[in-house]
Amino acid sequence: MGIHFRINRKIRQIMSKNTITDALIAEQMLKLGYDESKFEDEEYVQEKVLDHYEASITDTWADRMDFYMYEESTSDGYSVFIATHDPANININEDVNYYDSDFSTYLVDAIRYGNNEPEIYIDTPSECWVGDAMSQLFEGICENIEQMAIDNLIELGYDEE
Repeated sequence: MGIHFRINRKIRQIMSKNTITDALIAEQMLKLGYDESKFEDEEYVQEKVLDHYEASITDTWADRMDFYMYEESTSDGYSVFIATHDPANININEDVNYYDSDFSTYLVDAIRYGNNEPEIYIDTPSECWVGDAMSQLFEGICENIEQMAIDNLIELGYDEE
């Protein structure tokens, strides 16, 4: 009975050394520069997303930015939210929003599908929709990085469960 136990234990040790685990994936992701455990750290997430897409966000207005997102007031004192590529030619039907609830989607699209190295103006970068957009983009990046980590481990001789 004792020898059978030792053989089984040895087999489990050998198998566990060659099986891809969450810890091994996390280790590989760290080697690739991504720490998924920092998902709640908004500064870390934003830095990684902007680096990944070679994008920048500023609250300093400049001509010829790739995308603009800001709050504006109507003549009778209501707030509206503008999301546009060209603030000199605002399309009321497409660029003006009564609520900012879709702004995270606009920001995701501006970063993901915008020009190479997009520069984005946001009048208040601390808005919660900015964090929502960054979290959504970071999650997608981490899924890709996780797959790269798994592929690296397979190349190193590890097996998927």
